[in-house]
Parts: sequence; C-alpha cells; structure tokens
Amino acid sequence: MNYQSGPEEPKRIDELSPRAPLATDFIPICPANGPTYKASLKEIADLTPSPIPPIGPGNVGQILSVGGGLSPEWVTASAGGGGGTVLPDGDAINSCLVWHVPTGAWVPARLVQEAQHIHSGGVGTIPYQIGEHKTAHLNIGTKGQILTVEQLAPTMFLPKWADAAAGLPASSIADASKVLSVTADGTGAEWVQRYLPSGLTVRDKSHLDSLSQLQFVGGLFNHNNLAGVTEITYNSLQSVQSRFWVQNMPDLVEINTPALNYTYASYEVTNCQKLVKINSPSLNVADQGVRIGNCSQLEHISFESFRCVRVGGQTIDNCALLKSVSFPVFEGVFASAFALSFLNCPMLSSIYIGRNSLRNIGGKALNATGLALPAENVNYLLAQVVNLDGTIGKQNFSGAGFSVNISGGTTAAPTGQGITDKNTLVARGCTVTLNP
Repeated sequence: MNYQSGPEEPKRIDELSPRAPLATDFIPICPANGPTYKASLKEIADLTPSPIPPIGPGNVGQILSVGGGLSPEWVTASAGGGGGTVLPDGDAINSCLVWHVPTGAWVPARLVQEAQHIHSGGVGTIPYQIGEHKTAHLNIGTKGQILTVEQLAPTMFLPKWADAAAGLPASSIADASKVLSVTADGTGAEWVQRYLPSGLTVRDKSHLDSLSQLQFVGGLFNHNNLAGVTEITYNSLQSVQSRFWVQNMPDLVEINTPALNYTYASYEVTNCQKLVKINSPSLNVADQGVRIGNCSQLEHISFESFRCVRVGGQTIDNCALLKSVSFPVFEGVFASAFALSFLNCPMLSSIYIGRNSLRNIGGKALNATGLALPAENVNYLLAQVVNLDGTIGKQNFSGAGFSVNISGGTTAAPTGQGITDKNTLVARGCTVTLNP
C-alpha cells in the first residue's frame, strides 16, 4: 500500500522522515488498553521490534487500528454483534471515539454541551446507578405514591414507586411538616413530625414520643404536668420561635436538647422536683433568658455555648441542692430593665460567667443572694463587674441605679482584690451590698 499521495516514487517506511513528514505520513495508532494517538510511520517503525509488514487497503466498514506488537491492521467496525471492534451508536458529528481502559471498549466522547446532560431517559424520569458507568432510569410516579426500595437479590436494591396504603401509614401524606421514617424496632414505617409552623403543648408521653425528630417549632413549645415522663429528648431540635417551657413535671429526670441553638423567648424549666440533668450544650441565644427554678434535686447547671439574653432577664432560683452554675462564654443581659440574678440556692458555691467575656448587664444589677459563695467566688464576680468600664464594646457600669448585691445565705465577705474592686464600684457611684 502506498502511504503517500502524488506522483513521487513511494518511499520505504524506513525512509520516511519524522522531522519533515508529509501530510499523509501520520496514521492513528491505538495500543492495546490505551488511548488513541497519532505517530509518524517512522516512529512506529522505531517502536516495533520487527519490521512492519506491508498492509494492503482495507474494506468498507473497517478502521485502521493496531494489533499485537504495535503493527497496524484493519479491523471490522460494527454497531454491535457479529464480532469485530464495536463502535457505539451515536451521532458521529457530535462524538469521537476514545478507548475506555476500565471496560476495554471504545466509547464516545461527547461534546461539552451534551456531556452536561444524561443522554438517555425520558421527561420526568429519575436516573440511578446500577453499576460502574451504568445508568438506569425510573419512570415518574403517580399521585399518592412514595419512593421506596425493592430488593431483587441479596446485594441488589433498586428504587421503586409504591402506593402509600401498601403497608405504610396513609395519614398526613400531604402534610409537608412530616417525613416518612423507619419505626424504632425496624419493622415498619411511620410519619414523623419535623416542622411545626406554630406552637404546641405536648399532651402525653405518646405525643412526646411522636415528636422525637422535631427540628423547628414556630411558637411556644410547652411541656406541662406530663405524668410518667422521665425524659425529654429532642436530638434534632434547633430552633423554637417562642418559649421552650418545661414545667410541673413530677417524674422528669433529664432534659436533652443537644442541637438547640436559639429560642426567641426563654429556655425555662420550673417545678421539676426529680430533675437531675439538663443537657443543652449548643444553646447560643435565649432572647428572654435561661430561667431555671424550683428544681430541688438539680445539682449542676451548665450551658457551654450560651452567650446572651436580648430582651429579658437571666435568673436561676430556688434550687435547694444546686452547687454550680457555668456560662463560660456569657456576654450578658442586653435588655435595659432586667438583671442578672442567682437567688435562694443555699448550696450554690460556684458561679462562672466567663473570664472577662461579660459586656453588659442591661438592668444595671447583679444579684447573687441567699447562696453559699466562698470569698474567691465573691472576688471573681466583683472583678467581672469592675471590668465593665465603658471601653469599646462594654457597658459603663457606673452611676446612680447601678448595684451589686452578693449577700445573705452563707456567702463569705470579699478579700484582697475583691475589697479593692468593691471600693472601685462605690467610687463609680454604684450601690454594693456584701456580707460583712
């Protein structure tokens, strides 16, 4: 076969120059399991351990490829079946062929515009993978159906549409606030509440259990006098648009709201005489404060992320066994009419409100009365108030109407720097009341 055109005498392969090739000197070659590329016949000769034998003209439907030892050969191209090299179906104008190593086959490389879309499937169908580089399509379902999974083999699970009434709870299918979930025992399905557009008062334990996956409540979220309830847990609850309120719960032992970040009113727990644990590590802002009172068995209160109260006060009171309160990143009360108060907890010996993180006490008053604070904790509280000196970002805690009351109970008198800080506050015009 003459690899050149024109009237010149044919050159032998070893006479073709890769440095000054003719336009027809280049032929495509495709190593086994590799991508197609172009090379001059001279380069092919250099790569071939034995001389390249002459090759005659191919037949209609054949393409020039590379056989064993990189020798060129004609192979039959077909659209599938009948042996030979299979060329994929497709518009030849919009595609070229590339060798796909994982599958050992020619595949079309589509233009960018077409590569952004799945080439097959009808309007409304849902594509899903059935294997590596293999996509199937699920036809669109009909009204009232839900998407579920069908097991065709031990390791093969495929999506399918099913009627909601076929073994699934049919109630509230159209309720956008609910999602379908597997039951706790794994034997069935149930609709669970995720979103409440308005407030809610929990009725009983069964009602409480049905709300376990709540994420958002659009109003007052009230738990009141639920007999037999020992635990309130909302692992997914993130926001309450009013008050999160737990009150008058005779059997309640613990409260868990690990993801709760914001309440637009207060986080309030009152009159729970068996309560020993409150776990709310993510609470960042309670617009009207954290109010915990009359919980006689509660010994420790800690809100690790609690920063501020926007429009209310901050009060912990009347917890007989309470020993410690910790708000390590607390910045303050920012409403002008409300104080920061810790009241009538006769065993409370530790109050921690951060190390110089306090920026404001809007109600102009720190009250810590009827407690059991040692001198070190009294000194610490006085130092936090003195630090409110009006510098950038901080309140100027001074003048008429500003007061500090750390007295009553068995609380100790200040010592050392605490006495100095007391005198500083007095010099600023504040009223300071301490135990002698």
